[in-house]
Amino acid sequence: MKATKKLCAIILSAVMLLMIVPLSSLATDGLKYGVFSYEIIDGGVVITDCDDTASGKIEIPKEIDSCQVTAVAQDAFSMCMSITEIVIPESVQTIGASAFYYCRTLETINLPDGLTEIPFYAFHHCQALKSIDIPDSVTKIGDRAFQSCYSLTEVRMSENITSIGKSAFDECVLIEEISLGDKLTFIGFGAFNSCRNLKSISIPKGPERLDAAFSSCSSLTNITVPSNIKIVGRHSFYGCRVLEAIVFEEGVTEICDLALAQCNELKSVTLPSTLKSIGYSAFALDNQLTDVYFNGTQEQWNAITIGVDNEPLLNATIHFVTAPTHERGDINGDNEVNSTDALMVLHHTVEKTLLTGEAAIQADVTKDNEINSVDALMILRYSVGKIDKI
Repeated sequence: MKATKKLCAIILSAVMLLMIVPLSSLATDGLKYGVFSYEIIDGGVVITDCDDTASGKIEIPKEIDSCQVTAVAQDAFSMCMSITEIVIPESVQTIGASAFYYCRTLETINLPDGLTEIPFYAFHHCQALKSIDIPDSVTKIGDRAFQSCYSLTEVRMSENITSIGKSAFDECVLIEEISLGDKLTFIGFGAFNSCRNLKSISIPKGPERLDAAFSSCSSLTNITVPSNIKIVGRHSFYGCRVLEAIVFEEGVTEICDLALAQCNELKSVTLPSTLKSIGYSAFALDNQLTDVYFNGTQEQWNAITIGVDNEPLLNATIHFVTAPTHERGDINGDNEVNSTDALMVLHHTVEKTLLTGEAAIQADVTKDNEINSVDALMILRYSVGKIDKI
């Protein structure tokens, strides 16, 4: 009788355990499929590890044991140093942090539609990775996600990205261009630091602050900081050694410490009347700086708090640009508004020739604090008599 009671108690305990612990979490540790280790969670397969012996092209299966593969876990392929290509099925909806960390021979990988985030360290130090196509389902790129991808030359960015994390593309030294979508609202500290081959960048209208975002981007020659950026933080453009001209649109209130220090070729700066302070060494060692165009009055200029070690800025010629001296749209100052002026606007929009100072004011015929193709079209229509004034 006692033995029967004991057996019943054991059976009852087992039943209660099954009621408390989901079946999906039982007996899934250590499951193997080829070079992959996996677990089954909530009816989906999660790839948790890959054998160190894996090499060459690796294809993650769409299904294992009649269950769809839905996720790649944190560190799953981390330090797999002989894999050159990974094919991920469209069923995968989640990639864990550091999932492909230090896959130093990985050259090619696809990211499936449905991913919403590329987490921190996901592809950190994938030194051979050459290109990445980020699907439009992705809205967030985590901290250091692509840091030190030294061979990365091409990035197709999702149009729906809202956040790019700290040092996300730090030291991606071969990237020449990258498009940032209009939905982007946050750019993390040092996001594009040391992208030394980056030749142009268009800062979108969403973020309100930059911090070291483009420091040591030593191939940038012209930059426009749009009106939505209120604070240009420390080291934002530090060490952009061939930068020749930069325009801060109306709306910028603060340029912080060392923001443009060691921009050795900087010759022209346009500053807004909204500017309240310039931090210490913001323009340190910018010894080629000759012209500062201030879109305000002498009185407004004198009210700006300027930190120490900004001699290049203070020694430059300050041009006070408070009102146009000739007809709006006459960018080259020849007292005519014609197709030449429209062409100058178009060159500005593709950052071929950056307009500064009074020319920038003349170019903004729509008076919306932006210089774009709409201004060029307005100038052309005015020049041929289609509209009476601009």
